Amino acid sequence: MVPATRGDAQSDDPDGDARTAAGQRLESAARALHAMGLDVSGEIGDASPVVASADALRRRCCDEILVATLPPGSSRWLTMGIPQRLSRLFSVPVHHVVVAPAAPGPAAGD
Repeated sequence: MVPATRGDAQSDDPDGDARTAAGQRLESAARALHAMGLDVSGEIGDASPVVASADALRRRCCDEILVATLPPGSSRWLTMGIPQRLSRLFSVPVHHVVVAPAAPGPAAGD
């Protein structure tokens, strides 16, 4: 589940842009996990990672929650204590992984 965070939105339609950006992150993550031989699926959720997690858990069972964040100092979710909040709220193990920010790609036309 990838929250459609409004901070990703850059236009007059912040919800639409947020969902588009979340969809792109979801596709990229799913491709990378499939390449490692993992069978994964995903969905775009509410802007709040806590609400999105609760919604996803109501729809299906899961064995664990994996929270991927930017490194400390760069991650809003770590500042907000999201991994700890999810651990307190849900009865499945919560695992936190730190991912490196994506390197900027070449400019269009390069």
